[in-house]
Amino acid sequence: MAKNEKTIVLEIGGRLDSALAASLSISRNKAQELIEKGVTIGGKICQKPSFRVLANQEVSYVPLEQEPSTIIPNPNIKVSIVFEDKYLMVLNKPRGLVVHTATGHYADTLVNYLVTLKDEFEFDEEEMAGGRPGIVHRLDKDTSGLLLVAKTTDAERALQTQIREHRVDREYLAICEGDANEDRFTIDVPLLKPNHSQHKAMPSPKGLVAVTHFEKLWFANGASLVKCKLETGRTHQIRAHLAYIGHPIIGDKLYCDKVDHRFESGQLLHAFRITFTHPMTNRKMTFIARPDDYFIDAIRVFNPSYLEKINVEFGNS
Repeated sequence: MAKNEKTIVLEIGGRLDSALAASLSISRNKAQELIEKGVTIGGKICQKPSFRVLANQEVSYVPLEQEPSTIIPNPNIKVSIVFEDKYLMVLNKPRGLVVHTATGHYADTLVNYLVTLKDEFEFDEEEMAGGRPGIVHRLDKDTSGLLLVAKTTDAERALQTQIREHRVDREYLAICEGDANEDRFTIDVPLLKPNHSQHKAMPSPKGLVAVTHFEKLWFANGASLVKCKLETGRTHQIRAHLAYIGHPIIGDKLYCDKVDHRFESGQLLHAFRITFTHPMTNRKMTFIARPDDYFIDAIRVFNPSYLEKINVEFGNS
């Protein structure tokens, strides 16, 4: 049993999220958060809100940590704004910055930064304090790069729809171990979301559909630089897919078994390009972001001759 895990007997049957909500006297959204972390039914972990359960069935879960009622503004956090208008902004998230508030991160996240810009948003005070003002997708803490944020409710809904319908193109650069398969390849492997007992996104036929397209740009000195394009956007998708084929991202403390002390600031993964349709003007927009110094230093280690091409594509800065 996981630490702090509790077990209840469901008062009603039906959908798991509805039964949990009724039995714990919480909202259905909170019940879905519990399920997303993983609940245990009959000795098996379940992450599907629609899973059918019976009344009087036992379910084990880890309670959600009580979060602060308001988000603390933090003007000391620095984030580069690549583009901004009255409806949205495109940010270049630095490596090491958590996106959402979570256990141990209540004042040092991207959300804390966004709250300092509250006059730029059209959300009301309750929405701004709710924990996710305008965030329509996310990047892992140690992944750098482009992140799209809505500034109005209408823009948020429109961008969420584009992402749900796979109409937002998100491309990444990753440096992974070994010679990464063919020059172009696709990984179509369903993934279970990380949960309280298994923090990795695990390949499983019962997982969510997860598809990533890859292009190998070079292999040198035991590492490959690959371009990664998401077709779906599951938690840890690129990291889990590359680990699945035996080529984990260098520096990834979760998915890579080998420790390379030259790269201890996290996985060498950078979201370098994003393309979407502006929710109000209907104009196609594309933005790119140069990899950070940590990523550039890794290229310098494995294939320094490629730096010239990086400077041509992203500018020499």
